[in-house]
Amino acid sequence: MSGTIFRPICMLMVIIDRKRNHVLEDVFRRHNLTYTLSCMGEGTANHEILDYLGLDITKKQVVMTPIPLEESDEIVESISRDMELEKPGNGIAFTLPISGIAGSMAMDILTK
Repeated sequence: MSGTIFRPICMLMVIIDRKRNHVLEDVFRRHNLTYTLSCMGEGTANHEILDYLGLDITKKQVVMTPIPLEESDEIVESISRDMELEKPGNGIAFTLPISGIAGSMAMDILTK
C-alpha cells in the first residue's frame, strides 16, 4: 500500500419519498455514485393524524453511501436542489464524518 494516497470520506445519508427515487438516481449518476445501502422506511406521522388529514402512510427510501469529503458539499447541494428538499416533506440529505473504515469497497473509494 505504500504510495497509495487516501482521501477523506464521509457517509452520505438521504431520506426521501420512494416515489421520487428516480430523481435521486439521476443525481447519483451525474456524480458517479452508487447505492451502497438502500432500505425502505415509513414516515413518522401517526395513523390518527394521517386519517384526520386524509393522507396515506408515506413510504420512504433511506440511502447510505460513502462519498469523498471534498465533493460532499457539491453532492448534497445537487441532491437538495434536484429533490427540492427545502420544501417540507420532500426529504433530507446530510453527511456524517467517518474516522475509520475497512474493506475492498472502502479502499476503492479512498484511492480513486
